[in-house]
Amino acid sequence: MASPSPTPPQSGSTPSPDEKFSTFVGQHGFGRLTRRLTSALWTAIVLLISFIIALTLGWPTWVSGILAGFFVVSLFAHFFPKLTSEILGWLRENLKLAGVAALATISGFLVLNYTNGLKQELDLFRGVADAERSQSAETIRNRDEKIQNLLNATVNVPVLLSPQNARSRASVPRIVLQWASQPAREHYLVEITRFDGSGKTITKTIPATNPLEMSSTYPSGLINTIEVGTYFWRVAAGDLEKGRAAPQGSWSGYYRFDFFPSAIDRIHQNHRLTVGVTYNQNSDFMRRNDDGTAYGFDAELLKKLSDRLSKDSEVNVDSSKWQEPDVIEYSTIDALLRTGIKGGEVDFALSSVTKTLYRESLGIRFTKGYFDSHLVVLARRDVGSRTIKDAELGFIEKTTNALAVKELCHLHQCIPVPFKSFQDTVNALEDGTVQFILADEPLSLQLIQRELVRVVMHDVGRDLPDYRSQIGYLKEQYAIATADGDLQQRLTKIIDDLEKDGTLENLRKTYHLKEDQRSR
Repeated sequence: MASPSPTPPQSGSTPSPDEKFSTFVGQHGFGRLTRRLTSALWTAIVLLISFIIALTLGWPTWVSGILAGFFVVSLFAHFFPKLTSEILGWLRENLKLAGVAALATISGFLVLNYTNGLKQELDLFRGVADAERSQSAETIRNRDEKIQNLLNATVNVPVLLSPQNARSRASVPRIVLQWASQPAREHYLVEITRFDGSGKTITKTIPATNPLEMSSTYPSGLINTIEVGTYFWRVAAGDLEKGRAAPQGSWSGYYRFDFFPSAIDRIHQNHRLTVGVTYNQNSDFMRRNDDGTAYGFDAELLKKLSDRLSKDSEVNVDSSKWQEPDVIEYSTIDALLRTGIKGGEVDFALSSVTKTLYRESLGIRFTKGYFDSHLVVLARRDVGSRTIKDAELGFIEKTTNALAVKELCHLHQCIPVPFKSFQDTVNALEDGTVQFILADEPLSLQLIQRELVRVVMHDVGRDLPDYRSQIGYLKEQYAIATADGDLQQRLTKIIDDLEKDGTLENLRKTYHLKEDQRSR
């Protein structure tokens, strides 16, 4: 017997409570739990297992919290899928707007931050520039103040002149210290510090012996002698008050000089020769090449002398330390002899110096002559006159030429015109300042051989008796000048040897100074 089918509810009738629950369950998915397992449920199961494992193994609390949160969300998605979809849709739409707003906000923040950063950097650069300008102005003011203070401080500071700094002295009884000062003062103090070989120092401050001439002799006593050692000295305006130094201005800087008892001792100490020369002759005896090196007969002779002396064990005490000569240049022959030789600055002078009795009377010693010389009167090739009467005659002052020109112009009624160097006399002849010049014939050879000048009078000294007496020798000769007797003998022997072995003759040929090449 068939079972009766259920009667559908009549439209307009009120549902019972059981019908309402069934409808709610059907609409909200609770029936799915009994019908099939959803992906959300599987996810919830996995999260639950993971949550239990986290608690069992003691994972960090935040991990357990995240697992629990996702478990609840998964269950909610299983039982209320439609509601979950609505919530997720709402979140998607709103999150889009929120994301756009967040991006805009972040972009605005970044742009604003970058702009503020640029402004801060610009402000920083502007501040640095302002600070640098201010600092530069302050630096310039400080510099100007320092310069002005230095200028004010140096108004009365003496400038040391002689002995020149780091120049040595040998075999002289005393040394003259010289300086310059503006304005001049009535009194000066000289401080001298001596270092001996043992390292001890002795400092003395003494009044200048000749303040009006801005010079002082050391040692001041006539019977005192200079002790061997290294000296530093300086000068200040002022005087001694009750035996104590009372400077009235700033001290000068220090100058140094070394003192040796003899030229040989200086050679022992320095392991080289100290030689004085003058280049202003600009001749084939001694001049400078374009590269600054010395050229000429005397320059080559100096190399030979240094080589021979280096083999003398009494001069060169340590051959492994022997060096090239220390060449000191002087402006004139007179300065070379007076300051270089008489002042003890050099061991010897080699610069076509004429050997004379007059110079020997001043304490200068000469070797035997190494080159014959005589005086000539020269004129330009275009000058027709062969007489020097009433004409201006140029000569080198403070040389043997000066001894001859006085007597020569007395005999021939010429007008002597002094110049400081051989090159100056040649220049004066070329530009017409003078019509004639008196010169050493060996120095003039390059001009004569090139026919730039002509010889008006030859061997002038032969007819000048006073001049001949001043020379004191039958021949006018160039020789090596020194103040040391021991060194004089050694150099003379070397000159003899160089003459005998033909070295000097070869040098004469090399520099076109042979006798048959010279004017007559």
